[in-house]
Amino acid sequence: MNGSSPMRRCALVCLAAAVFAVAGCGGGKLVKVKGKLVLPPKVQLEEKDSLQVSFTSIAAGDKPLNTAANVDHSALTFTINGPEGKGVPPGKYQVDVTCTPYAGEPKAMERKKTLDALFAPFNGGKSQLTVELSGDAEQTVTVDLEKKNVGK
Repeated sequence: MNGSSPMRRCALVCLAAAVFAVAGCGGGKLVKVKGKLVLPPKVQLEEKDSLQVSFTSIAAGDKPLNTAANVDHSALTFTINGPEGKGVPPGKYQVDVTCTPYAGEPKAMERKKTLDALFAPFNGGKSQLTVELSGDAEQTVTVDLEKKNVGK
């Protein structure tokens, strides 16, 4: 016998499980983000263009998280639901915006060069756009590329 009873081992396992649950392992508050995108006047979208907004966590100590959403062309709106569709943790995020022309369209390569130049300041890890998400379950943001800011 090693001196530990089955009851004591069971109590220790239950205590460890309770500590992990309270500490937030595998859980915590998540935020669903609804947003509006404001494009610069020079950007002329075509119906089949792919327009995307992505959020990448940047706060120190955060487990890196990158999640993206397609933008609805007609309303220029998007919803960030997170990688599992339940939201993203509160915190500070870099916001990237990309626009890719449909490759099957005439002049797609020419348009790609133009769009890449217009969206370069807002993607590829170069974006200076950031947003701080609080613990509120749903939040609304406006990503304004003309003013180069993200507002709530």
